[in-house]
Amino acid sequence: MRVLIRGAVAEIVLSRPERRNALDVTAGVALAEAVEEVRGRDDVRAVIVRGEGAAFCAGGDVKAMSAGAHEGRGEPVLRQIAGVVHTAIVGLTRLPKPVIASVHGQAYGAGFSLALACDMVVASHDATFCQAFIKLAATPDSGSTYFLPRVVGRQVASELIMLGDPVSAERAYQLGMVNRVVPRRELDGQVRDLAERLARGPAQAYARAKQLIAASAHAGLEQQLENERISLGECARTEDFLEGVDAFVNKRVAVFGATR
Repeated sequence: MRVLIRGAVAEIVLSRPERRNALDVTAGVALAEAVEEVRGRDDVRAVIVRGEGAAFCAGGDVKAMSAGAHEGRGEPVLRQIAGVVHTAIVGLTRLPKPVIASVHGQAYGAGFSLALACDMVVASHDATFCQAFIKLAATPDSGSTYFLPRVVGRQVASELIMLGDPVSAERAYQLGMVNRVVPRRELDGQVRDLAERLARGPAQAYARAKQLIAASAHAGLEQQLENERISLGECARTEDFLEGVDAFVNKRVAVFGATR
């Protein structure tokens, strides 16, 4: 796992290309640590998650699972891998900064879940998404049963999970799982441009918007309206809000940068 910082954008790079960036315990711990690293950096205002080599992430490391199962330790091994990856998934969803998944090649199993945990997904035309768990006679982990029904609905989620068929980038876009589909050669540049645009935006408004979107999954209408009212008031206390309204009134481009 590598963390690259370029300006106000951090890249969390899954770096097991020889294993198509499959996640074992070590990689899961490293991913969680990378998320915490970018959380603690005030200079980072947007985050990209991408994979090195031929794939975004092929999911959990099946070789590690197989070895554990043949040693009679299948249950503790799977739970240990899932546990550390789940820590990373929770960290990503709670990261108070916009997170973009840059997906090429395979996004299978936990890799599919990892993409869904990000705020936006940009995929290349060669990307494929697959809920591959059922092919191992296993159930989904890393948040698939949480994120997927909320994105595509119960019936489509059930089909993807129970059949385990690969889904093309175009189909993923049609289902609402992907924000943009771009040529492979343009993926890095387009993701970078999007991240830099977000990095120039109002950081605290993004953080509060993420909180509101997360809360909407469980709140009733009245509670969510109250959440919005409170959040709006908090935004009004920031320097970014003053800059935003002043720029709007004076018909100029806002320059954001406040962190409080």
